[in-house]
Amino acid sequence: MSRPNLRLRRELGKIRKEGSIFRGKYCHVRLGNTSEQQVVISVRKKFGGSVERNFIRRQIRAVCRELLGSLKTSKCLLLISVGDHSYRVSYQELEKELAVAFQFLGLT
Repeated sequence: MSRPNLRLRRELGKIRKEGSIFRGKYCHVRLGNTSEQQVVISVRKKFGGSVERNFIRRQIRAVCRELLGSLKTSKCLLLISVGDHSYRVSYQELEKELAVAFQFLGLT
């Protein structure tokens, strides 16, 4: 049995090369196939302090729970990368962009 971090790293590397991508104003969303459903949120340290990074992660998790309550595809890996300049984005703008991204990728 392989270690989970190595498996996840391999799968993230694979979707970076082969996966579908939506490039938005505030974040990029990548979609790939995997053995289980998973959402990974990536926020760089340049974004801000830990409070700001955790705040945007919580917002994205809330939007994902709301929009992806019932996924059409059960086995997918989503990588959501937040841009460094999007620290002042409102919840409504983030929700709109992720809704467009999920629709573009065929998830909703």
